[in-house]
Amino acid sequence: MNKLSPALLLSFSVMTLQAQPKLSLPQLIPGNDDYLSVETLKNVRWEADGKLTWTTSGEPDKGTDKDNTALSADGSWKAVNEGSRLYVENITPSEADAPLRLEISDTTDPDIVWGQSVHRNEFGIDGGLFWSPSGHKLAFYRMDQTMVGGYPLVQSDAREAEVKWVKYPMAGMKSHEVTLGIYDPDTRETVWLRTADKNPDPEHYLTCVTWRPDGTQIVVAELNRLQNHLKVNVYDATTGHWVKTLFEEKNEKYVEPEAPLFFLDNDRFVWQSERDGWNHLYLYNINKEEDPIQLTRGEWMVTRLLAKSPKGDKLYFTSTREDYTQNNLYELTVSSGKLRLLTVEPGWHSVRMSPDCKQFYDTWSNHETPRVSQTVNVRTLRKKVLLSSKNPYDGYKVPQINSGVCKAADGITELRWRMVLPTDFDSTRKYPAVVYLYNGPHAQMVVDRWLWDVRGWDIHMANLGYVVFTIDGRGSEHRGLAFEQAIWHRLGEVEGQDQMEGVKYLLSQPFVDANRIGIHGWSYGGFMTTWMMLHYPETFKVGVAGGPVLDWSRYEVMYGERYMGTPTDNAEGYANNTLILQADRLKGRLLLIHDDQDDTVVPQMSVQFLKNAVDKGTHPDFMLYPNHPHNVHGKDRVHLHETITRYFEDFLKQ
Repeated sequence: MNKLSPALLLSFSVMTLQAQPKLSLPQLIPGNDDYLSVETLKNVRWEADGKLTWTTSGEPDKGTDKDNTALSADGSWKAVNEGSRLYVENITPSEADAPLRLEISDTTDPDIVWGQSVHRNEFGIDGGLFWSPSGHKLAFYRMDQTMVGGYPLVQSDAREAEVKWVKYPMAGMKSHEVTLGIYDPDTRETVWLRTADKNPDPEHYLTCVTWRPDGTQIVVAELNRLQNHLKVNVYDATTGHWVKTLFEEKNEKYVEPEAPLFFLDNDRFVWQSERDGWNHLYLYNINKEEDPIQLTRGEWMVTRLLAKSPKGDKLYFTSTREDYTQNNLYELTVSSGKLRLLTVEPGWHSVRMSPDCKQFYDTWSNHETPRVSQTVNVRTLRKKVLLSSKNPYDGYKVPQINSGVCKAADGITELRWRMVLPTDFDSTRKYPAVVYLYNGPHAQMVVDRWLWDVRGWDIHMANLGYVVFTIDGRGSEHRGLAFEQAIWHRLGEVEGQDQMEGVKYLLSQPFVDANRIGIHGWSYGGFMTTWMMLHYPETFKVGVAGGPVLDWSRYEVMYGERYMGTPTDNAEGYANNTLILQADRLKGRLLLIHDDQDDTVVPQMSVQFLKNAVDKGTHPDFMLYPNHPHNVHGKDRVHLHETITRYFEDFLKQ
């Protein structure tokens, strides 16, 4: 048996492992013997007639695309965002002289953003265009960034380098101001929601924008800048006036709305909340002032509410109910609360319901099974397999991949880990080990997907004779609010303690060389890599930190203040995890990698770390990737992983 080539394995890091197998489609394309990557099925969708169709990966879904356009529900108008301007286009004019394009925006100022995502996409907001469910009124965001400081991204391609300015509101500093408008093409007028009447702070967040089905009202979840007090408000869609506050949520740390209201009919709606410590579904009536009915409960998370039956008597959602490393589909009977598991195979399921909810399209895998795509009958659970991937590593030497649990630093909480052993593993040898981590909010590394969701790079490192170890410490996803909020106001500390518990387990293995431990991560994982190198220098010999947050006071307002508060209110917390001021602690070899067009974690952070290292006499290494934003994609991603690999080979292997 052969080992996979480094180039092939590194290419697995360009696309996810599950996107690699080549699959035949005899059921979908009769007589076609070609093979098609499952990546081309990411736009699979159900049509109204119950047929399953898809677009190739290069084609947009109907009604919306990367240029930020959206069709009205009645199909007569299309909203179009072009740069700093917003239009609606009449695509089915009833009269020959009817206007084909109407402009909503009233300024060309590039710092006024119309109809796009706001609040840096931190609240589950997908775009900034919201057509009414019936008719063709358009709700849209208007974001004023004129008061926000600019950050320069240098464009080095030109002979004389140019500067691209981006608006980047940093923690504790002035943020942008957002308003919501409703445009009616019939009257050619815009009504602005009077959100300032109930919350005069112009920097509060407007999220979860939802139309009432009859189009008479619009509901907005409004969150204060401290992100600990949420109000769900109803506004009149004709006048923009506040109608009432449906309910409020408070938390001493933070409230995090991420999903719009889900209406069952014109009056009843479902709201997702972590108010009891786990993300669950609550049934409200917009017309009644009464306590909601909690539809789901237990120590597990609803991950996504997908659909309702045509009568509104059943709901379909995915959750971690079976296991926090899995994602399964359930049917909920609203009247009784009865739950029914619809995905019978253990593992991670990605699901799309048919319009009538009589069947669903399911793509799944688990640690033993490569990707399978199938349709399933909801009533009988009979399935029709459309695609079944063969093992992409068949015929090659593949390392052993194990998973298990150990205790967190609190001695109570269970943490899940995975370990990739070197190819041709010999238990009598001593191997170097690399800890690969993220350990931040809204990310879970060890899940029950194919091969425990390891990447091609992990397997490449195993081929080179490394143990690769990953553990999800407190702060990561799908384990409940207390698990995630354990890191609040002191990012780095608790995660670092939990990572060290994983390292203790790793070092308990007789085949791991305690003198050759490395660590690597990107973004939050880059922050954690640097944190571990500076706070546990006796443990880690080599680290590679990609796009690292090295000063949370220089990170953006929405994410940074949710988890850290402001630099004024949490001065001690910011002082403890400002890593650019701790460069003197560096003892091992640390490679910082940054992208010169990074508008998520600005390059200034790495530059300042290097400056302080120079001042204090320590010697990190640095790699810059030109023309890339936050992380490296495309063909250059292979180069990135070659760079990371070479660094460990040069300084950890020996």
